Amino acid sequence: MDSSTQRVKKGDVGSGSDPAAGLLMVSITTNNLFTDSVEVAAMMVLPQPAVNGCRPCLSPSTQSRFVRRNSKVDGKPRVQHYRSRDFAVTVSFPAPPNRLLGARLEEHLTRILVADRLPERFVKAMVGRGHECVVDATLTEASLSGAVAGVDILVVRSTRVTASVFTAADSLRLVVRAGSGTNTIDCDAATSAGVSVANVPGRNAVAVAELTLGLLLAVDRAIPDNTFELRAGRWDKQRFAAVGRGLYGQSLGIVGLGNIGLAVAERAAGFGMRLFAQAKGSRTPLVSRRIDELGIELIPDLVTLASKVDVLTLHVPLKAQTHGMVGADVLDALQPGILLNTSRAEIVDTEALLTRLDAGGLSAGLDVFPDEPGSGSADWHSPLAAHARVVGTHHVGASTQQAQEAVVDGVEEVIDAFEQGELLNVVNDPRPRLGPPMAESGAAR
Repeated sequence: MDSSTQRVKKGDVGSGSDPAAGLLMVSITTNNLFTDSVEVAAMMVLPQPAVNGCRPCLSPSTQSRFVRRNSKVDGKPRVQHYRSRDFAVTVSFPAPPNRLLGARLEEHLTRILVADRLPERFVKAMVGRGHECVVDATLTEASLSGAVAGVDILVVRSTRVTASVFTAADSLRLVVRAGSGTNTIDCDAATSAGVSVANVPGRNAVAVAELTLGLLLAVDRAIPDNTFELRAGRWDKQRFAAVGRGLYGQSLGIVGLGNIGLAVAERAAGFGMRLFAQAKGSRTPLVSRRIDELGIELIPDLVTLASKVDVLTLHVPLKAQTHGMVGADVLDALQPGILLNTSRAEIVDTEALLTRLDAGGLSAGLDVFPDEPGSGSADWHSPLAAHARVVGTHHVGASTQQAQEAVVDGVEEVIDAFEQGELLNVVNDPRPRLGPPMAESGAAR
């Protein structure tokens, strides 16, 4: 075994081998972007008979810092690429006997594109880790595909990521949704392209729960209409004094007892509301305990749940099973009542909701709408958002400063883990993406 260590400048070729084995295994023993050299140590030499059946590997202390890139060509030497946030290492094997095998080190910065607004500290944190980070909040669903060339990691909040983005991307490895839902990302296209899609669940639960209760209060007490009349210079206490029913003793049905649903239940309990939810086949011991502690009564099906409550609030992800789950039958069972939706618009049959709003049997507090603009600001008209019996907000449930700070922490954790070869909160199962070929100048010649 050749355990000698030599110091080389970045871009130089370090070499070392056992002529009888013809295989060099390397490790980065120092990984500092701000120095002009690194140490390359020959860690292990394998016997020749085992070469063709083996993969190079890094020492246990450093291998978790690399993402493996494989390139196999039949009949030719295989090349293994290891990429860290600072350097790319290319190892070619097997090497011909009595010939030195080289490993070329190249500086590599992971390029991160943020297509929405995130706190400035996120950029500082990424740059401090040796990454290149660009924020462009003007990008839209239509323009995003033109901005992803050379990008390794894409971070989005509300901007849609369509199949065209993965077609245009040449080195994209990871898309991070700075939130919980991933329905704005074409996960099937990402999987086909070998791109991982991750989210940051649970970090915004409190913010969404707070807005949910805010919408409920706003609907019950007609707060937006009060404000509008005051700003117009009109005093109408007689009208608005007769509006609110009050929350104490009213019944709340919660569809979805995840992090957000439980956070809503905790806050509604503080208002003295009676809590109900739909029964489910299995729940974790922690969730079951919280259900018992909060006194939530479980109802067997959604229509029956809607018929028992004054307010129905939705907190489920959008997927095939939940698309359109709140239809005419559920809305009819809820009347007269209030529907709250801070999850996804597609969970509700919009036409059925509009019909019942027009009839006066329902009111609604909504943070989500069908066909929302794909950018942060736009001219937009929605019959649902403009309805007199709807109190609406601009899909801002997760947009408190507290929530954004927590989400940023989560995004950083996802990226850090990914750069170390770990998959955190990844929601798809992509095929390995080879990406663009790295320089082969360090391979045996």
